Amino acid sequence: MATKTPPILSSDVSPVGGAVTIAQGDNTVAFTNSRLRGNLVITKATDVTGTFLFDIDCSDNTFDRTGVPASPANPYRLEGIPTGTVCTVAEQNNPLFASVSVPSNGTRTIALGDNTVAFTNTRLRGGLVITKAADAAGTFL
Repeated sequence: MATKTPPILSSDVSPVGGAVTIAQGDNTVAFTNSRLRGNLVITKATDVTGTFLFDIDCSDNTFDRTGVPASPANPYRLEGIPTGTVCTVAEQNNPLFASVSVPSNGTRTIALGDNTVAFTNTRLRGGLVITKAADAAGTFL
């Protein structure tokens, strides 16, 4: 499937339609172009409370960030990114948690509105085994 390139500019034309009738005097057609922008949003879900840190690497280095926090109910928002900019979000390593992101590579091409990269962390857990050795039979608590 072909990928559709997001629009990058919005244009206003005055007069509407851009048509003027040339008469004696000054007749001007004015064009105003505005760069379209979107937002990058990092969301976090986890089974244990905590704050997690993320790095953002964008094709427009103006929007690169290191160590930005996101936690459940407190997403991180980076606003005003030009549409068409490609941003990759990576979670900083936390050896206590397994992490899954959507999209799986953490990459979004910025379009109008919110462009979300969602992370879910699960606390890694291990089992505890207690063994007891004694030189006499008995019950131990």
